[in-house]
Amino acid sequence: MSDSAMIISSNEITTGDLSDFVTSLGGTVVPQETNSFVINDQETDLWVAIQDMGFASEFYDDETFDSWNKALGGEVKSIIELQLDHTPICKQLYLYVSCKFGESWNVVLDDIDDSIVSYSELISRYENNNQGLTIDKK
Repeated sequence: MSDSAMIISSNEITTGDLSDFVTSLGGTVVPQETNSFVINDQETDLWVAIQDMGFASEFYDDETFDSWNKALGGEVKSIIELQLDHTPICKQLYLYVSCKFGESWNVVLDDIDDSIVSYSELISRYENNNQGLTIDKK
């Protein structure tokens, strides 16, 4: 089973927005799935998809949403799921993608350890652990 994390945003992000973002990083749409995407670097893949807010509101409890709202300083409007593979570099790739996401939208990261990470902490984690990732050097 792969690890997963979620980018939580107070901005309403459409599939088109996500598609533009992913393709700007060299990613592609997953064949036959118009709302799922993949970004790769070297021998690793990061799967990216928007969670349906109706499903999310049934899946996550009010306490979780309250924690996200507080961390965001606003109401959750979009949840972007990140599925990591098992390569060590994928953890760095998901931090990179999350940082890039935060350049355009107000976000927090619900990371692979189920901790809520602010954007400034996210940047610090990425900068302190950037080893071997080539996607940000293009």
